Amino acid sequence: MTRDVADKKNIWYLAASVCVSIIVFAYLFAIVSPAAIARAIRNARGCGLLAYMCLSLLSTIFRNWRYLLLLRATESGATVGSGQMFLVTLVRNLFADLLPARIGSLVYVAILKARFGVTLARGTSVWAIAFVLDMVVMVSLMALGDQISAIYMEGSWGGVLLLSLLVRVLKYGCLAFLLYAILNPIDPSCYTLRSIGYWPVFVGASLAEFAASTPLSGIAGFGLYEGVWTGSFYLLGYPRELAALSGISAHVITQAFAYSLGGIATIVLMWPILRTMKRH
Repeated sequence: MTRDVADKKNIWYLAASVCVSIIVFAYLFAIVSPAAIARAIRNARGCGLLAYMCLSLLSTIFRNWRYLLLLRATESGATVGSGQMFLVTLVRNLFADLLPARIGSLVYVAILKARFGVTLARGTSVWAIAFVLDMVVMVSLMALGDQISAIYMEGSWGGVLLLSLLVRVLKYGCLAFLLYAILNPIDPSCYTLRSIGYWPVFVGASLAEFAASTPLSGIAGFGLYEGVWTGSFYLLGYPRELAALSGISAHVITQAFAYSLGGIATIVLMWPILRTMKRH
């Protein structure tokens, strides 16, 4: 494929994603007003938000640990400390959410190369293995439902697979707390943690996440994510207005949290490089 053809294809993808986002938000804002969304975010339950942030950070810690195990399992002279890798993981989370089709995850490879001298081949292989393990765990969770059996394997692969499972379980667990934080102030007697549950959130949020991973997803996944979330939670029994409100509110909060942590981590990681460039 020539460069001109590739550029035209990218332009068409961008135009299509923008059109999809406009259409989706036009529909959603016909269901729920921006003022209602702002009010829901402002009145979100503090304990639910705190639980969401804590579980999200714990998920990042496990994801970071998995990357370290995979990186150290390969042969290379470059070494990355656990704290440094944690910062890299936060930056990866930022760009994975910001750019469509999850191509932002490849920023992780670029930072490892620029900051720590990890070869592109090694960084790419670690990223690819982690991606495959995520898919394996997702399929397993969908198949097992609420009858997850214990996983035991010897060696580093068992640990990496277990960490992948914990990352995914915590990811949707923290979203259940976030949904509680948003909806409980609206109707405390109806939207409790028990009534919201884990598996409905897993189904609805994973479908929305998959939609945000497609090339037609807009910047930061806005558009398809909210549309699929709304449709999924409506089919799960939520009123259409609350399904739309929860999807937009949850996405805004998760993006703001990821961007804040990722932005700080980016500055910390790149500061030595920027300081060296200033000297020259």
